[in-house]
Amino acid sequence: MLNSEKRGIERSLYNLERTVKILKCTALDQARTTIDKNSQFRADSKLFDCIRVLSQ
Repeated sequence: MLNSEKRGIERSLYNLERTVKILKCTALDQARTTIDKNSQFRADSKLFDCIRVLSQ
């Protein structure tokens, strides 16, 4: 494999990882907003546990 091909693959992988992190943060923010707007979700500790795990 050529060095330029290797760098291209590494760059693509980095960009993919960055995109996944952004999407994960966006999903967590949306979940938190939904929970804040709906007090019924606040009582569901399982939902909070899931969000806490995803935040790590």
